Amino acid sequence: MLKIRIRLLIILTLIATQTTAEELHCKGVWSSTETALYRQDGTSRTIHSKDNSISIEPSQNGIAISQSNGDSSTTPITYSPPLAQTIWNNAGNGFAINSSEGGLVGTWSTEIYVKYAKGKLINLSINDVIQPYLNSFQKCDPPELANYAAIGWSADDRVVLLIIESPPHSSCRNMGEIMGVALDTSANQVIQILPQQKLKKKWREKLGQRINEDCQKK
Repeated sequence: MLKIRIRLLIILTLIATQTTAEELHCKGVWSSTETALYRQDGTSRTIHSKDNSISIEPSQNGIAISQSNGDSSTTPITYSPPLAQTIWNNAGNGFAINSSEGGLVGTWSTEIYVKYAKGKLINLSINDVIQPYLNSFQKCDPPELANYAAIGWSADDRVVLLIIESPPHSSCRNMGEIMGVALDTSANQVIQILPQQKLKKKWREKLGQRINEDCQKK
């Protein structure tokens, strides 16, 4: 009887562990912590920061961003609903918006916003910073636009973690291959590059279903 109880306990523990892993890692497209700007029924929704000082919602001209101090702006993102998600930093004063203009395959890109001490919300305009990496990473003939998306933030919110993906097309010699880019938001510069296997190990808990192999095996 004791052996049966021990076996049962082991089985239940394994099930609980597996469920926890699935819940943790098998969420989101790019990031396990992302929040979609559209519900499953296709209707849009408004996403708020922790202190409700910032709100983000889809609009006719892109993504509308409003602040409690009255400031508002619209990021002119061209995307295919419902493929738009937000990834907030830990403090709730910075966020990334991932979006695709052509379906799940892409092209995906991201916008990074950070609110600094004086309360001004700044778009970091990272495209020019990472463009050299996008151009050199894809090995396509003819050349194509690589996908890039945010998956999370460092513990101190200073660094945003990005993934660059070679287009998953047969015309690309490294189709679907990925690499990680750590971007220092205080200086708006790349401070670390991670090859595919290293980023999957180091950033595993932040990976969404697109990248996480545990989700893809289901």
